[in-house]
Amino acid sequence: MNQRAKSEDLVPIRIPKNIYDWLNEVAQHMGLTVDKLASIILSQFWEINRVLAQPIPRVQAKSVEDLTNKLTLIKEHKALIRRFLIWANNKGLTDQDLTQEHISRFLEEYTMDKSLSKNTRTKYRYALNTYLRLVKEYGLTRKEILGEG
Repeated sequence: MNQRAKSEDLVPIRIPKNIYDWLNEVAQHMGLTVDKLASIILSQFWEINRVLAQPIPRVQAKSVEDLTNKLTLIKEHKALIRRFLIWANNKGLTDQDLTQEHISRFLEEYTMDKSLSKNTRTKYRYALNTYLRLVKEYGLTRKEILGEG
């Protein structure tokens, strides 16, 4: 846009007088010519249209599906996650403070007197890690993740 347009690249356009008057008024306040201001405005619309006309990358569709799967997993383990959050709250931890180490400590305490299979313990760890990812990587709040409030 910094290049000067060649005269053969310019074409006249016809616009209603009231729009020309408005462009003229705004251009004077900005220290521009009517042609330059119209060019700036139309260039912005052209850029927006160009971006909107591009197909949505498959990566975005996958991330929406990924997020949906994560939220479904959370829903399936909501009671466990609530207990983890109560445990963390009792220790003075916020969602942003939580780490893998906290998950390990919680699971040790939570499963201590329970005879759970290794597979169940792995699922619990995965669900809690998923909660952490939703908070830290996706920036979701507790209410958004658990569907409360």
